[in-house]
Amino acid sequence: MLSTFQPRKPFHRRSHAAESVTPPPPPTPAVVIAATASGYGCTLQFDRPVTLLSTSPDDAVLFDGMAPMAVANYGPDLLGFETANFLTPGATWQIVRQPDWCATELAQPVEGTFP
Repeated sequence: MLSTFQPRKPFHRRSHAAESVTPPPPPTPAVVIAATASGYGCTLQFDRPVTLLSTSPDDAVLFDGMAPMAVANYGPDLLGFETANFLTPGATWQIVRQPDWCATELAQPVEGTFP
């Protein structure tokens, strides 16, 4: 009597358990670390680089309650603003919401006064 052929099961390698990969923490918002006012202009310095999407700001950032007329990067972590109102020591600045013109997430709502 001939034995019947029984095919072997295909060889499968054992998979090793995937190493657990911890996702990086979400980025924290950029925080204002210094503010200076000089007449019709002012700067806000942040604790990390800030990227602009536009130089035409809206009312997300206010200086003495008024929106700036223009914004520019003066350095990787420094934003310069042109204002319609003359800013002196004691004038206020506010970030009331995330600006559409800024790619970097900013801590908000925050406010302060110029020294």
